[in-house]
Amino acid sequence: MKKKIKGTVDLSSIKRCYIGGAVAKVKCPKCGSKLEHDLGEQYLSHPEVGAEDTGYVECEKCDWASFEFPLRITDVSVVVEYDPDGLVEV
Repeated sequence: MKKKIKGTVDLSSIKRCYIGGAVAKVKCPKCGSKLEHDLGEQYLSHPEVGAEDTGYVECEKCDWASFEFPLRITDVSVVVEYDPDGLVEV
């Protein structure tokens, strides 16, 4: 039977934080096109819970107009899964 351990993460030593699978979806304020800020490709710099960061998007339909929007980390946790019966001698 697999078990899970949940804990918090100390962000003080992290300079760049990539979050695979996390995509902020916004609309272009000029034309309404759907735009995405992929946090798996564009990192959060010196992440800190409660601190504000900035997301950036560009709209191809508006001649690559650039926009920014605020991002805030509200929670950081890690879940580790393991099988206590899966011991292998090394």
